[in-house]
Amino acid sequence: MPDLLNITRRLPAWHTLAEGWFDEWKVRIDRLADFIERTEKGNDVSVEPIQVQSVLKPGTLVLNDALGVTALAATSDNRKCYLVDFSRSDEENPKNALRVFFGEQVKRIILPPIVREPIWRVPEWLVLESD
Repeated sequence: MPDLLNITRRLPAWHTLAEGWFDEWKVRIDRLADFIERTEKGNDVSVEPIQVQSVLKPGTLVLNDALGVTALAATSDNRKCYLVDFSRSDEENPKNALRVFFGEQVKRIILPPIVREPIWRVPEWLVLESD
């Protein structure tokens, strides 16, 4: 159940949103959560090997045996993929949430048409310097 307590104070733009926007957003989140759960259980998942040289946007959903479904942070020329480890948190140095894997250990997830690619704003700390 959404926390709508004092929503007009906490989110002043609330009144400008179209009616029903939350229900549409909730459906998208529920579909994505269900898809991630099925993917991590290995049920009917479409994946493809990641090509390190290919241009994948930061935030692309990927699958790794150690981390499960996670977000790609960056790739480098030496077959490295930087993945976000959502189980780690370090507010002083957020880059500690990144883990490095070789491209062969990372699979790109092919999202079904019913699940749209999440829109993800890349935090400034996530922009990696070239190796």
